[in-house]
Amino acid sequence: MGWKDILRPIRDGLRDNLPSKQPHDNPEKNVRRQQDLLKGFTYFDSFQDLDDWHPDQAYSFQRANTPLLPRSGSTVVKGKSNITLIHDFSGNYHDYENVHGSFVDQPSYSGEYMQSIDTFVYFSHKLICVPPPSWINTLHRNGVKALGTFLVEPQSVGISKILHRSLADNQTWEYALATQLTHIARFYGFDGWLINIEKTFPIADWSLQCLQGFLEQLRSSFGDGCVIWYDSLTCKNTINYQNALTEHNILLAKAAGSILTNYVWSAESAARSKAFALQNGFDPVKILCGIDVWAQSSEGPGRLRETYPKEIGGGTGTGLGVAKLAEVGLGSGLFAPAWPYEHFPSRSDSEAVERSMWTGNPLPETLCCSCTVRDRHAIRNYMTEPILKNAHEFPAGSENFFYTDFKQGFEQFVCASGTAEKNRAVAGLISKSVLPRSVLYAGAQKTLFSCSEVTETNTLLLAEIMQVCIQPRSGKTRRYSISDVALSEVNETWSCLLWKVSTEGLEDAGSEDDGLPHSDVTGPFDFFVINIDGREIGRGYSLDYLLRDIDDEILGLVTAMMNIFRILGDLSHLFSILILLHKMKTSSSASGISFKSQFLYLIVYVTRYIDLLWTDPFKSLWNTTFKLVFIGTSSYIIYLMLNDYKPTHDPNLDTFRVQYLVAGSAVLGILFPYKYIPSEMLWAFSIWLEAVAILPQLFMLQRTGEAETITTHYLFALGAYRALYIPNWIYRWFTEGWFEPISVIAGLVQTVLYSDFFYIYYTKVFQGKKFNLPV
Repeated sequence: MGWKDILRPIRDGLRDNLPSKQPHDNPEKNVRRQQDLLKGFTYFDSFQDLDDWHPDQAYSFQRANTPLLPRSGSTVVKGKSNITLIHDFSGNYHDYENVHGSFVDQPSYSGEYMQSIDTFVYFSHKLICVPPPSWINTLHRNGVKALGTFLVEPQSVGISKILHRSLADNQTWEYALATQLTHIARFYGFDGWLINIEKTFPIADWSLQCLQGFLEQLRSSFGDGCVIWYDSLTCKNTINYQNALTEHNILLAKAAGSILTNYVWSAESAARSKAFALQNGFDPVKILCGIDVWAQSSEGPGRLRETYPKEIGGGTGTGLGVAKLAEVGLGSGLFAPAWPYEHFPSRSDSEAVERSMWTGNPLPETLCCSCTVRDRHAIRNYMTEPILKNAHEFPAGSENFFYTDFKQGFEQFVCASGTAEKNRAVAGLISKSVLPRSVLYAGAQKTLFSCSEVTETNTLLLAEIMQVCIQPRSGKTRRYSISDVALSEVNETWSCLLWKVSTEGLEDAGSEDDGLPHSDVTGPFDFFVINIDGREIGRGYSLDYLLRDIDDEILGLVTAMMNIFRILGDLSHLFSILILLHKMKTSSSASGISFKSQFLYLIVYVTRYIDLLWTDPFKSLWNTTFKLVFIGTSSYIIYLMLNDYKPTHDPNLDTFRVQYLVAGSAVLGILFPYKYIPSEMLWAFSIWLEAVAILPQLFMLQRTGEAETITTHYLFALGAYRALYIPNWIYRWFTEGWFEPISVIAGLVQTVLYSDFFYIYYTKVFQGKKFNLPV
């Protein structure tokens, strides 16, 4: 023991008796805490916050409603390692984990290989870190235990409260803090705790027996495997990472039931840990040897982090550590499994590296990151020893129940026109379902969960399975009702929709009888669909749902789906086509109409709405209807101009060289799509082509010098359609932070092309005069 070990407890004792340096009246911190609370997040920064907590302070949506689905089969398999993830991702509590869902620029980490995860620890640098309900629900559907973190860091004040105890009525010691931690986990719906104490106790308060008692009480409350002691504080009240199970930490490991070692271990120390465990009656499976996934990064000139195997461990070499632990017969604790999403700036690279880590897929040749060492991640054996090869794989579902609707943690956002926005996604981590196991078939790089993701033209669609449900039959009758719906004001901005659920007939037909999941929060229901004025605005996973500005909700809170400018723009577009058809039918003529412009518009609609071949038509009837109407009416106009009214069209006036417009749009569509796949390039091509498709018509108008009034009405309505999109874009920028450069730039170009026409239309036609161009 060095002099630092002697002085540290004295220093910590002095700190514990000084006033906290983190005042509770910090305005900035309080604002952040309130914002996080409304997202469903719960955490505590101080022992005082922990003491003050009471269930009545929480909203229902802060609680997880999905019980842990018990896995069938053995929990231990010889030659395989049980995987525990310690999820430390940029401080955590991110917007995409919001219980109400959120808009994000791109998908992030959501745990893609849950069939091979035993336990998931949500970690943040808070004293008490409660996993968000979005994670707990997703983990529990997949049979994964969700643990919170109790983290005492050197700056924490009040550590001695851990050891405070009192004599209960049954003459046993009761630890108030352990009781509070149990209440918190039970209330919020997770399964246990990682106990990480990185600070020594004051000498005057230190008691190994009391710390053991604290851990034993937690273990008795949650069961084996649900309380994990971290390898930092030793039995001698020193901070000394053992990187193994030793005489310095075994008493605390036994009290908790499991231990997570630090990540600087070796093959020899892992073998010694197992032997020491067997000698002392401790199950080796309960030893989780840490593997630092970040250790493979080499950013800057500093010393590299170390994990097994030395120099190539972590990152894409994480599976090498898992392989060694599987061979020895110990568990694996992976620190920061979201590393690919922090280290690699490109989303496609992040996903590819995550697949490489877990399945052994080859890394992209164009992989780009901030490492100072070239090819740092293309280590030897990364493809032959992926994590999944040596991880214990669990069957999906329980013995009596299985359900999936294949819902992922992120979905591409679809706007009112039915097109998917390229730099926008909807985060719905709380809704993530049980997903198929990823298997490499015929060179495929990942599992596709929707027909809309299939881009190959030679793929034959036979059927699309939307959901799978397996449950026991029951002759018992259940009646459910929703009542007492009310609105409660949270603050000036937010209101909360509240309701109650009555479940008759469940008294003798509970989950213990039929094996069906049953929630303490929502009873037999997984979620509730929230509709206002006939519009679905979201899913509620509790008995309350947060609403922002109810008036806006009723008008169309699906802020990202509809707004008044977009609706008027679409209606103006439709109105322009109806005017044109009316003009042609009533006059039995196509004079003054550019065939070339109409043909370009047909190309625009066909290439843009090609997704009709694979998207669900009922997902947005508004979008589907408009797409079909635009394609159908445009085709009909072309038919009339080629047949019935062909003699009335003068090709000598319609002479604009459209090949330049098509070629230019094609080049832009190929060079600047959001993704380099055929459907995305066709979409970009259609946007650029629509911007200039009116040029043949305007050129023809310039040659004739005049036009029928009804023809000018058609052109005005067509131009107004795009002009109305400008306030639509401004509106969406302020309400959603939305910006899509291709659409905006092309739309502005199209509006500028109409500017002269708009001026003459206003000064002539709008004033009741005939439309004439100035000489």
